[in-house]
Amino acid sequence: MSTDTRLLPAGVVEAMLPGDAAFMGRTDLRQTRMLGYSALNADSVTASLMGILGNRPAVRHRAGVTEAILRIFERAGLPVGEDLRVYETVEEAERHADRLIEEGFRLFSPYPLRAGRFPDAAQLGPPDLWRHLNAKENLAELVPAENLPPREIVTAQRLATRPFAGAVYLKAGGDLATGWGYAVRYCNDATSYAAAIDWFAARSEDIPSVIIEADMRTSA
Repeated sequence: MSTDTRLLPAGVVEAMLPGDAAFMGRTDLRQTRMLGYSALNADSVTASLMGILGNRPAVRHRAGVTEAILRIFERAGLPVGEDLRVYETVEEAERHADRLIEEGFRLFSPYPLRAGRFPDAAQLGPPDLWRHLNAKENLAELVPAENLPPREIVTAQRLATRPFAGAVYLKAGGDLATGWGYAVRYCNDATSYAAAIDWFAARSEDIPSVIIEADMRTSA
């Protein structure tokens, strides 16, 4: 039996991207406020996709590409051969991005970049399209209705007056970047439901609507 524990390179990610795509993950906390990021870990997103982007350019924070970290990737079978553009400050990151655009590259990122900072034409995915596809209330455009749980979309104000009627998932609506379950609350009783209502109400300026999805049991 083989004892080789190295990972197999997931080259499909590189293959899906056009030749002029460059990774630039550094955005700001305004764009990521519904993801739970803080000033302490805002740069961690730039370590995404390491080892699977081939040799294309990537803007990454220095803490994510130390010699020790790169050795770990190498030993795992995912050598990082990117054209690294390493930064320490936000200003440096954006200057790297400016230079990549001047070199003819288009930027891509897990989340929208700082609003108004880079031209739409210089980004691989138009920001408006990204936000539309990311918005959970638009899921029915991508998934057949029979494959979705029963759902209702209400305003944050309406949610506050809706009584608990069974186990549900409450999810943030709107077009802000969401993920990691940060803006999702599972409510299996009246107490957890009331706590979730308070959480969404405290963030009503950022969350204009709430998606209520029935808790459906699934099995393999």
